[in-house]
Amino acid sequence: MEYPEGFFSLRDTIGDIMANRDAAALIQKYAAALFGSMAKSLENMSGNTGMIDNMPLEEAIQFSGAPLEEKHLKYINQQLNQIHK
Repeated sequence: MEYPEGFFSLRDTIGDIMANRDAAALIQKYAAALFGSMAKSLENMSGNTGMIDNMPLEEAIQFSGAPLEEKHLKYINQQLNQIHK
């Protein structure tokens, strides 16, 4: 996967991603696939506590246990790579 300087990626924190309108819209679009049954819980916690906001997106996805294939993670990362920080 690529992590270009000045663009979002799976390595950015949920807080940073959610603070950007375009990046947040992308994550919200795929929230159910990325986080499975935890999608609603993460949505409720983001912005309310630093716990989730400070977690890199890739770690949050792993933590959720959502059954995502590598190709899906690459696709989301490529989409994030198109959004300037």
